[in-house]
Amino acid sequence: MSAAHDDVASQRWELGRASWRRPSDGGFSPASFSVVPLAETVARGFVERHHYSGSFPAARLSFGLLTDDERLAVDGSTVDGRALVGVAVLSVPMRAAVLSNVFPDLEPFAESLELGRLVLTDTPANAESWS
Repeated sequence: MSAAHDDVASQRWELGRASWRRPSDGGFSPASFSVVPLAETVARGFVERHHYSGSFPAARLSFGLLTDDERLAVDGSTVDGRALVGVAVLSVPMRAAVLSNVFPDLEPFAESLELGRLVLTDTPANAESWS
């Protein structure tokens, strides 16, 4: 990878506003984070608060990125006493072809879903690659 790509920015969302993080701002430490399944109500509230569209897709599964690092807690959202700093939502697309064109050997909606939302607040660069 060239030096120009070593510091590629990652987009973040907080309360509908975009910001950018670079690896040089401080890296991601997996020891400070975990990923857990989320109830749809928790995921919906977080996504609608932070994503620029303010909307939530037709969700099948939702997962949260949690941390013990209180510096990253932006809105008081917690799960099991840890700050919720990101949500990934696997959703049902408008048409099965969205999935079957890419994954022709998988059954749409049962064996494949789309990534409807990935919302990270002010987390370190590369958090989206890990979560």
